Amino acid sequence: MLHYASLLLYGLPALFIVSRVVTYVMWYITTFKEAHRFAATSTIPSVTIYSHCGSVIFWMASVWIAPFIEALPFGWRHWVLYVKKDASWHYKGKLHQEELKSDVFWTVGPGGQQLYVSDADVASQIVHRWKDFSKKVVHYSTLAVFGPNVVTVEGSDWQRHRKITGPPFNERNSSLVFQKSVAQGRDMLDSFTHDVEGYQASPVVEDLIHWTMTVALRVISSAAFSLHMPWPTKSIASPLRPWETPEGNLAASKSKATQKHEMTFQHCVDTVMKYLPFIIFFPNWLLRNSFFKTMRDMQLSSDEFRSHMTELINDNQNNFDAIDEDIKEDINAGKNDLLSNIINTSAADKKQALSNEEMIGNIFIFIVAGHETTANTLQACMIPLAIYPDVQKAAQAEIDSIWATKKLGEDLVYKDDYPKMRLISALMLEGLRLYPPVVGIPKEVPVENIGGQTITYRNKSVSIPPGTDINIDVVSTQLNPLY
Repeated sequence: MLHYASLLLYGLPALFIVSRVVTYVMWYITTFKEAHRFAATSTIPSVTIYSHCGSVIFWMASVWIAPFIEALPFGWRHWVLYVKKDASWHYKGKLHQEELKSDVFWTVGPGGQQLYVSDADVASQIVHRWKDFSKKVVHYSTLAVFGPNVVTVEGSDWQRHRKITGPPFNERNSSLVFQKSVAQGRDMLDSFTHDVEGYQASPVVEDLIHWTMTVALRVISSAAFSLHMPWPTKSIASPLRPWETPEGNLAASKSKATQKHEMTFQHCVDTVMKYLPFIIFFPNWLLRNSFFKTMRDMQLSSDEFRSHMTELINDNQNNFDAIDEDIKEDINAGKNDLLSNIINTSAADKKQALSNEEMIGNIFIFIVAGHETTANTLQACMIPLAIYPDVQKAAQAEIDSIWATKKLGEDLVYKDDYPKMRLISALMLEGLRLYPPVVGIPKEVPVENIGGQTITYRNKSVSIPPGTDINIDVVSTQLNPLY
């Protein structure tokens, strides 16, 4: 009897593990061969890989795994160069251009095939045929941490989100963004050129990305959500961060509207950005009840962000509801920022309305994701200006020529002055080209599309099977010598 009990105790788990291993090996071999057979019939070159095709886990772990694979002998290492993390930044498109002589190629391995694109014409075909090549929603799912939003949804849901969040991106609001940027930029430069006593000085900017994120957050918050946030410090030489005030003065530094919050808006956004991967990965209950203060602060920042946003939505909703019906249209015509548009459209059309969770999700995307990418672009443009003083002088001369036309006390105007900033606009575009804040655009051919899709590359038709993942390599495309 003991023998049978031992067999059940040890044999069944062992059998289960063996069966899973055998199943995986069979899947590995079968999909590997199928992918190779497909690649042999394609009109574009391919690279054989030995990791799960399109695996996000391998991609993230390749930071540690790739060095060991690259040390292998007999050419077994080369494949990992194509699929390791940050390969775009490492090779900037030169690897496949020199070895494959193509800007469009397959990686084929276990799990199927994946299409890599660094050709502008092919990329244009894919992004404009959004029904044929849908968004790879699973890659964006982590960005729904505060609720579904225009980035994380697709299909009819995306159209609903886009209809509500899209209209505020217009010339009138561009003028507002310009005005807020000028005001915040002036205050930022004052803090860069004065010491803590208010005297003229040249303190060292030791944390540029922090200050570019600070100015970007204030501009976006003001222009998109009517959150008026003054510049947080008189001098960057101050040893305290903008939100690091002594505990005794914390309550005094808050307005009545924010005294119930444990974190200021700036503090909670900074903390959410700093620890976002952990906030996404760990469950709320674990962070909230952790023995470590840092982990509890992660959850606190997440809760505070929701609290700030809920308060902001409720205040705007109450203000909108309090307005007489006969003048609501006039106010809507005059106020077209993102938050107002979300609330007003949701109130006017209940079928298209966004839920509170969706509202917070969209605010998160535009504030958190938007201000980080803007800050990175600002930093990417400022550093080359410091490296190339002749270009810096030319940019300064352009600014001086615009200011020379102004009367005393007159400020810059978007309609009149922005078109004159040709060199500055060129510098910004070049910064975006060289250092794009988004390095890849994941797409896929929907499984439901049984016939697959086709694209044209070098006057040849390329067939793409259903369920195929596509990666538009933004870095390699924008650094492509052809352009």
